[in-house]
Amino acid sequence: MSTREVEDESSLTEAAEETNVSIQFLRSVGGKLTLLVCAIILLTAAVASVIDYTYVRKYILDEIHKDLEIYVESLSSVLLRNQRNEESLIEFVVQRSDLMDLLAEHRDGSIDASRIQDTLKLMLAGTYVSIVGFDQIRLLDTQGIVVAATDDSQINRDLSADELFTKGRNELAATFTSREDAGFDMAFSVPIRDGEGALLGVAIVDFRDESLREVVEDFGSQHESSRVRIGVLNAAGDLHYIFMSADSNVLVDALPMTDPPLMLALQGDTGFMDDVRDYRGVKVVSAYRPVGYGGLGLVAQVDAAEIYEPLNNVLFAIGAFGVFFTAVSVLLAIIVVNRSTNPLLQLVEATQRVTRGDYSMRINTHRRDEIGLLSDAFDEMSVTVEKNTLHLEESVRERTKELEISQNQLTAMVKRLEVQAEILDRDLTRAEVIQRSLLPRQPPSIPGLTLSSLYIPCQHVGGDLYDVVRIDDRHIGLVIADATGHGVSAAMLSVLFKNRLDVIEKEDQVYNTTTPNQINEALGIPITRRSAVSVFDKVNRELIEHVRAENMFVTAMFCILDVNSKELSVTNAGHPPLIVFRASGETEFVNADGPALGLYEDAQYNEQLINLEYGDRVFMYTDGLFDLPGMEQRTLKDITSEVHSYSSDVDILEEVLSLAAGDVERPDRDDVTLLMLDMRDGESSFDERYEILTTDAAEMVEDVQRESSIALAENGSNSFLIFAGKVTWLQGLPVIDAVRSVLRNGRDLIVDLSNCDSMDSAMMGTLHEITDLTNKANKQLVIQGIVTSVRQSFIELGMHDVLEHVSGVYHAPPKDRRVLSNGDFDVGSQQRWLLHAHEVLANLNQANQEEFSDVIDMLRKELQQSTTSSSSQVT
Repeated sequence: MSTREVEDESSLTEAAEETNVSIQFLRSVGGKLTLLVCAIILLTAAVASVIDYTYVRKYILDEIHKDLEIYVESLSSVLLRNQRNEESLIEFVVQRSDLMDLLAEHRDGSIDASRIQDTLKLMLAGTYVSIVGFDQIRLLDTQGIVVAATDDSQINRDLSADELFTKGRNELAATFTSREDAGFDMAFSVPIRDGEGALLGVAIVDFRDESLREVVEDFGSQHESSRVRIGVLNAAGDLHYIFMSADSNVLVDALPMTDPPLMLALQGDTGFMDDVRDYRGVKVVSAYRPVGYGGLGLVAQVDAAEIYEPLNNVLFAIGAFGVFFTAVSVLLAIIVVNRSTNPLLQLVEATQRVTRGDYSMRINTHRRDEIGLLSDAFDEMSVTVEKNTLHLEESVRERTKELEISQNQLTAMVKRLEVQAEILDRDLTRAEVIQRSLLPRQPPSIPGLTLSSLYIPCQHVGGDLYDVVRIDDRHIGLVIADATGHGVSAAMLSVLFKNRLDVIEKEDQVYNTTTPNQINEALGIPITRRSAVSVFDKVNRELIEHVRAENMFVTAMFCILDVNSKELSVTNAGHPPLIVFRASGETEFVNADGPALGLYEDAQYNEQLINLEYGDRVFMYTDGLFDLPGMEQRTLKDITSEVHSYSSDVDILEEVLSLAAGDVERPDRDDVTLLMLDMRDGESSFDERYEILTTDAAEMVEDVQRESSIALAENGSNSFLIFAGKVTWLQGLPVIDAVRSVLRNGRDLIVDLSNCDSMDSAMMGTLHEITDLTNKANKQLVIQGIVTSVRQSFIELGMHDVLEHVSGVYHAPPKDRRVLSNGDFDVGSQQRWLLHAHEVLANLNQANQEEFSDVIDMLRKELQQSTTSSSSQVT
């Protein structure tokens, strides 16, 4: 029996039970009249729901919101364009070469104050008469002293503490002040710089601007009662009106007036306020937003009476229509109820009999209307219920038996999985024991030396390995290695490496090498020394022969110390460089170049010799040390600068681990192995730590999710690039590819940095490249939401082309976004792009060239080495 059939029978039974009460009601004397009244009420409610007053009112209000939004956005754009024109006019006046020359001479002391004042006053007077609207021009030197002005009384005034001077030293700034005659005063401060960007002085221009009133009044609205207000906050945080249409005399007493929408606009908010009373006591609908310039806020409003006037006419028509419709509904209800009640009573009686178990009940009507269709459906359902009832109990028994079998099978499967999990856990534990056996148990006791180690695998087993061996009475060997990958695969590769190393070390003369020492070098007399070059040659061939999987290799470093001469031989196979902390306070990085073991059959390895002194420390480590970032990731340079401050009785390896990891643990971190040789007597110790570093789970999730991303979105003719988090050079290539695609499609670009905490120098070079691409494509570029720290970085790097595209108007990015991805990670392409991004920054100015010259040289060397290595593989 199907689920649908069971539901049909259940529904029929429930319907029958409910109609037991209904039949008594319908058979009562007033049943038909009550049914008629109910029909009228239902029809009236239906009409009322269609012509819901609230719906109509909301529709009208939504339309007004759209009109006001378009009006304030358009007016804000016109105001911004007007102010930008005034800024351009002011910059044209003050950025004159002769003016800069005079200021430079005054700064250098080649002309006296009286001469510079007279000369500049003549120049400013000529500018004043030629530019309409300027009230006064004052020219200040770099100390804030007025050296020239159109008003003689202003000369020699000290304005160093004035807000306009302090702002004008860095960028063009503006302030607004309302006047009693319904106008306002505006002042601009502009920095004047020489060709190299050095500050020569600041120009402050005061004028009365009547163009704002003309712009707003010419920009009319389609509503008769519309009003516009523009205001700004003064230094004390009080509201000052710059413009108010229709009631300009209110400006005189406007300061004490409360104006919630304008205050919200001045706080940077955009939105609407409905049915609030304005300064006249009239209910209005207001739209508010910041202008995006000079701290101005804009409010446009319309009287509510004008908005809802059409609604009154609609309500009258609705009332008339409702009366008519109700009368028709009453008439139709009387006719339909009289025709429908009797057949329904028959259907109710039949339903009661089915409820009592008489499934043989049939109505057998021959009507062709809805009642007839309902009766036929009832007969078909009765037949189905009668048929299904007979098989219901049998079907339930069969389903119950099937469920019992499935449950037993599931229980057995769970038990098998639990057993397998236990076996796997035991195997991992055994593997842990086996790998522990590969590590040295006790450090050898060597007078004048102290050995210490710290070993932390990321799982039960890991790919890191270290060993300290006695080669002979005079030489000891220190080995550290890191197999690629994590977990079991890395552990197996490290075991294979250790096995091959142990076999090769047993060969006679494997460590011997013949090279001239410092004493006999001039005479050319050879001397037998100990070196690990031949050991790595043989291990490399063994791994290539026995390991067939791709990307399986081992980085390793083998150091041999002559305990008598204190000479250390260093052989490196793709491992991080050796660090020598000299007792004198200096730090040396030793890296005998050689590829990782198991990569190239024809690999060449060499050694580097260094002489150690008393108190020197030799530090070996795996790269997992820098895969433990805390809140601020520490670099090798940060760590080495602090190690020198530690005394000999401090557990240096624990301190180094703490410096690199902080208090945060990543669940996907690499293995960590640290090995140190101290050229002083002390207590040697090997620490093999197999427990995972503990941390709070919430901090782990937060650290993993602390990712950077760049997303692409589209809205109309604009494309958005949304930067979030700490953006690095890794996203450079996909960003440039996305920008080129946007420009090919002829779209404008908006770069949103609202959620960008920081970006490295390479990504800043990428952003400068985006600016060049959009300029060449003749497309508009807008950079919005830039935080203070990022803006300061742009200023320090001289990225003026990028700063020119920074906008104060915010465009909300769409929610439908596509996160950009690197796809298949190409190391060569990433290296080339990283080099190009830094070259772009270096070409901006001399300071950048000096700052990034070392980085560019290093990147070029790495790219050349990578290219040479790839060519040798192909050959």
